[in-house]
Amino acid sequence: MPTKPLQPTFTPAQQAVRARLATLNPTQFVALTSVLQQVASAVDIRIAQLDAERTRLADQKSKLGTLLTEFSKPSALEHLRKTILEGHKFVPLKPSPKKPKKPGP
Repeated sequence: MPTKPLQPTFTPAQQAVRARLATLNPTQFVALTSVLQQVASAVDIRIAQLDAERTRLADQKSKLGTLLTEFSKPSALEHLRKTILEGHKFVPLKPSPKKPKKPGP
């Protein structure tokens, strides 16, 4: 014996929305569609803003990681003090290039 599929149960608020949608005329339906498209566009814009913010925060985190690595070096405090006293912007120390030893005569 085949069984009937269960009818979905709706909350009173859902039932009210369904009843209202069932009474829409074509003009109201076009207006509703337009509003929903505007909402979708607004959501797309917000997603783009959040993506840009995420990129900016990831860049800041990367810079902080570089700075923390720099601050872990033994000479970091002296370099920071010297930079501040001279009024310059702090930039990470570049490792001193090792000069190849010249063979003796």
